[in-house]
Amino acid sequence: MAETVYKIRDRETGLFSSGGHNPRWEKDGKIWRTMANLKSHLTRLSPNFRHHDPGFHANAEIVECVISAVPLDLDVCAMISEAWERKRKRDENDKAKQAEYRRLRWELDRRYR
Repeated sequence: MAETVYKIRDRETGLFSSGGHNPRWEKDGKIWRTMANLKSHLTRLSPNFRHHDPGFHANAEIVECVISAVPLDLDVCAMISEAWERKRKRDENDKAKQAEYRRLRWELDRRYR
């Protein structure tokens, strides 16, 4: 299943517009799902609106991107279980470090009283 989306790309740098009221050029940029939405964005950047920057899109082009959804052969439940196991081990390690810190602190307090 493929989906067509649209982006605005700077011809010189290859970076994409972030969209919004104060757009900037960035690696990934914003995706517009329809051409109408992209045109609406450009209209809001026109001289009639307060967010107009005449040079921002001077060297821009509209790019059509096709996104394909390809299912991966991954076991989601196994991934979640592995993540929880890593968290459990981190928590155990943190508890062991805290216990060692408390023991050392107790020894120092006892020694210097």
